[in-house]
Amino acid sequence: MINRRSLLKKVSTIPLLGGLVGLDLIAQSSDKAITPSILPINRNLFKELGLRTFINCAGPITSMTGCLMPEQVLDTIKATGNQYVDLDDLQDKVGERIAELLECEYATVSSGCFGAMTIGTAGLISGMDQKIVDQLPDTTGLKNEVILQESHMGGYSRAMTNVGAKLVLVNTLKELEQAINNKTVMLWFLNKENGKGEIKH
Repeated sequence: MINRRSLLKKVSTIPLLGGLVGLDLIAQSSDKAITPSILPINRNLFKELGLRTFINCAGPITSMTGCLMPEQVLDTIKATGNQYVDLDDLQDKVGERIAELLECEYATVSSGCFGAMTIGTAGLISGMDQKIVDQLPDTTGLKNEVILQESHMGGYSRAMTNVGAKLVLVNTLKELEQAINNKTVMLWFLNKENGKGEIKH
């Protein structure tokens, strides 16, 4: 079975130009985009890389490449992928539109659940204070404690420690109430683990 390291070794052997993916870049004048040639439709790149595809019966899970892209998304990528734009401006505009559609205060696109939790935790710790944003992941002197049930600890909780949050583990409702103090920035609950632990949603 192929692992991440051996996959990276295989990918690193792909020539930069005219190789496996067949990108024949055509350099144009500086005010025009560089246009890649069309990938032959009958190529199966996953098979060429030695990867096995599968039917996803679990739902949109990041480690299983999230979700399949609808045609509208692929069309949008094709329509916009050959031009440059300021990424912060793009995030703001797309976030405004998503928030409008969801009828909520704010929205942003993230790399997945882990990325969203990292961004969210950083936002809770820093608020709108740019000095604190620049200070992270050093949370010295800041409100930085996240309270969660010990049974909900796992890979996702690392998303919060990435930005300097200190995890405070509890097991009972009484321990939870006692753990809340002026350093508490968030109470965190992992919905998929609702069956584990004394405190339910």
